[in-house]
Amino acid sequence: MKHHTSLYLLGALCGILLLLTACSQNSSSGSVLNSAAGTSTVRTPTHASTTPTTASTAATKVAFTQYKGDGYTINYPKNWKVTKGVNAVTFNDPNSIANFVVQIAPNPKGTIKPDKPVSTVLNSVQKGGKNYKKLNLPATTTINGVTWTQAGATADISAQGKTQSEKMVTLATNHEVPGRETTLFSIVYASSTQNFDRDDRSIFHPMLQSFKFV
Repeated sequence: MKHHTSLYLLGALCGILLLLTACSQNSSSGSVLNSAAGTSTVRTPTHASTTPTTASTAATKVAFTQYKGDGYTINYPKNWKVTKGVNAVTFNDPNSIANFVVQIAPNPKGTIKPDKPVSTVLNSVQKGGKNYKKLNLPATTTINGVTWTQAGATADISAQGKTQSEKMVTLATNHEVPGRETTLFSIVYASSTQNFDRDDRSIFHPMLQSFKFV
């Protein structure tokens, strides 16, 4: 059964670009998710690099390759599909159940604060799904020394006549890209609620670990 959650989430992210008048041009169980403190941290391995790597868990080994985006690099599973848009790139597993979306938008002087795109995505999920429940996450997380606003939720999402419980996390931060004004970076990653913790350990967390601004 295929679920096109990424398309739904990309639609939610498009609301961010509407705020920036650009959308008309566009068509353990994870330390990111669980922390008793007010913030959580995605820690970079001692020998981390931006070259293609292999992430592994006790049960799963995933081969990763590098994607060079606009102002950033990230490693993703080699067998995943990459769909490039004007302002976003979507990484999908072969069955389109697990998805990871990175979107950027110009944000001169950082006018749009990171909590705005995060709440936009959550509101879209809440309106488009059923049995919505916000996750109990720290308000921020740190990825390679950069602080991101974060939130997450579960909801029953309908696609192609089928309904499935989905779990998602959304992140956002403003970053000064060399040679340009402030850019708003947004990330959404999601999978079925049943598979999310497994995917977070073996795929989402390593992807976040590898994310670096360039």
